[in-house]
Amino acid sequence: MKQNHFSKQRLLCLPLVLCMLLSLLAPFAAAQSVGTVKVKQTAKTTRSVTISWSYSGSVTKCELLRYNKETKKYDSLGKTSKTAYTLKKLEPGEDYVLAVRPLLVSGGKTTRGKSVKIRVYTAINAVPKIRQTETTDNSHVLNWKKINGAEKYEVYYYNTADKKFNLLGETSNDYVRMVNLKPAMLYQYRIRAISIASDGKRIKAPASATFTAYTVPGAVKNVKTLDLTTTGYRLQWDAVTGANGYIVTKFNEESGKYEELTKTATPSLTVREQAPGSTAYYKICAYATLQDVNRCGAETDPLPVTTKPETVKPVFVSGDPSSKKHKVKIKWTPNDKVDGYRIFATDTEGKNLTMVEEIKLATAKTIVITLPKKCDKAYIYMQTYIVTDHGRVYSDYSAPLVVSKPTETTTTAKSK
Repeated sequence: MKQNHFSKQRLLCLPLVLCMLLSLLAPFAAAQSVGTVKVKQTAKTTRSVTISWSYSGSVTKCELLRYNKETKKYDSLGKTSKTAYTLKKLEPGEDYVLAVRPLLVSGGKTTRGKSVKIRVYTAINAVPKIRQTETTDNSHVLNWKKINGAEKYEVYYYNTADKKFNLLGETSNDYVRMVNLKPAMLYQYRIRAISIASDGKRIKAPASATFTAYTVPGAVKNVKTLDLTTTGYRLQWDAVTGANGYIVTKFNEESGKYEELTKTATPSLTVREQAPGSTAYYKICAYATLQDVNRCGAETDPLPVTTKPETVKPVFVSGDPSSKKHKVKIKWTPNDKVDGYRIFATDTEGKNLTMVEEIKLATAKTIVITLPKKCDKAYIYMQTYIVTDHGRVYSDYSAPLVVSKPTETTTTAKSK
């Protein structure tokens, strides 16, 4: 009987011992059984990032932590039983280190599991608009607004050969100058903003919309004035590669501006109905029609053109070309719109003209000239001129005044 009583006592104490052992081992069992988490970034904007996680094993909730670069420690962002978290009020194009620590709450105690770190990245905006400036026949400049958080910009151009956009290069500026282009052509570009994270990762914005830029035709060169008369002339220049035509502007003295005179498809223009001795100023540019707009290349410098002044007709007054002094007196009706006269003489009609006198007074109307040499017959021509800012402009030669050696009859009559 005593033996049985002792056995019963031992059986009653066994559960108590087991409970004591379980209570002592419970913390260790809980720590070993905390589950694990897997974390990933699931969304981002320029000012926020979202992470989400899944877990395996026993996890009651998670603690969110953020690495502080200044203190070099992790700061707690709080605890949550959710499986996603959005961190806000961030800077564009930056990286941040977060951590998720699983927690197991059991028996009023919280046991921490192993934290999982993740580096997250905010986004940067795309370049919204591209502008073209400083256009020439072989270059142009593209400008855009700086993107907050962007450190570099990739420049892409459309390659017509392989029909896709290729990376041309990158720049830290908010502009790029494209050179060695062909005149009067269209080119397509895209710009992508890039941010460089602290770990070297390139954070890329979406590429900009396609921007179409252009070059203009080359400058007009070798302008010449041909067929100059008292009432008109012809302007002619070298053809420009890629040009659809040419715009000629003329200076308007009333407005003080150059105004379009005409467009011409050929590299020449005939001007008529001008006043004798009048001066007009022109500028010429080549244009190409690109994107339904006439794109004009560089204009020429102002081109002054003056029509010829009208000449005067010499009239014989007296003299003998065969005399020892071979002097002749002539007269003419003055042209008050010129600045002077030149007088030429020769003994061979239309050939070997020698200038024998220049008169700088337009009001003069008579003069005695000495012929180049003694001769039986002389041919005298007159020419007027005006003085302009770009030099003298001469008239055509007058019809020749023929002066011959007096006949004996004439001489006898005069002596009587």
